[in-house]
Amino acid sequence: MTVFFPYDPIPRIIESNEFDEMEAGLKQRVNALNAYLRDVYSDKKVIKDGIIPEEYVYTSAGYFPQVNGVTPPGGVFAHIAGEDLVQGQDGKWWVLEDNLRIPSGVSYPLFARDIERRITPSLFRDVHVRDNRDYRDCMLDIGIFSGCNVQQHQ
Repeated sequence: MTVFFPYDPIPRIIESNEFDEMEAGLKQRVNALNAYLRDVYSDKKVIKDGIIPEEYVYTSAGYFPQVNGVTPPGGVFAHIAGEDLVQGQDGKWWVLEDNLRIPSGVSYPLFARDIERRITPSLFRDVHVRDNRDYRDCMLDIGIFSGCNVQQHQ
């Protein structure tokens, strides 16, 4: 049997108010990461003010000197962020890792949600699960053998 992506048929339900708080925090975090990238590729205040040693920036595999002085559309450097979250025993959520490259499997949750909606429509109706079908999910990838390519396996 071929498995296209890990899938648990029992979804993790996150209460709406808890999700709203997580969403606000993640948006704030991604905005801060974009502000950092904007600074590193323009004014370099974090380096000039001694907040981050320049060797940490300039020797990073993710630093591209060709981007210096470039302002991307809308000033946004990271359009997609894959935030790996873990929940502690106390119930608090923590960011384990920030992935500012195109995260492999970014469309998996959308695909899983579609499967669940088809299998258990009453769950979505009765529990008032937020609808995400209007999410823009067009992604260019390297082809059918890409880990991001779940949609072509449907």
